[in-house]
Amino acid sequence: MRVNRNLLQCSRGLLLTAALVLTGCRTMSEQVIEPPPAVDVGYQAVIPKDASRYELGSSETVQMPELVEKVMPEFPPELISQEDRSIQILAQLVVNESGGVDRAIFQPSTAEDGLEPFRVSIRKAVASWKFSPLVIIRTVSEENGKVTRERTVKPVSLWYKFQFNVKNGQPITTMKGRHSI
Repeated sequence: MRVNRNLLQCSRGLLLTAALVLTGCRTMSEQVIEPPPAVDVGYQAVIPKDASRYELGSSETVQMPELVEKVMPEFPPELISQEDRSIQILAQLVVNESGGVDRAIFQPSTAEDGLEPFRVSIRKAVASWKFSPLVIIRTVSEENGKVTRERTVKPVSLWYKFQFNVKNGQPITTMKGRHSI
């Protein structure tokens, strides 16, 4: 009987240990690890109706600028909430002859609208953007089957509509842009 009692006490100890280990595992598996906020950014150009344009002559064509380097704006972390919301901001990017963004102009822009953290995020992102330059190509002469062209690099304004969304507590940022010459 003594062996049986020791065996019984030993098996109770093992059962208790196993129960504690399993309880610990259950607690670990029940922990919910929240994924970091996902930021999804895309773009499509927009052209306001009243945008000024270069006037091209009959012998001129244009090589449009292309976005070659970009850093996406971030959703301001202090404004992320559990509520679904959508914010759109129109920005005119002034691009110099080298393809760098000199400044971003927001339309309309009022300090009281509560959107300044979004504008700051856009300014910070587009400051490092690089575009291929806008080039106006003019045919100078056509002699003996030989065409001579002159290329002129020009500054340009590009309009982008940035959209910041929160869906189910996750920020999603998109931008749409279109340029006009």
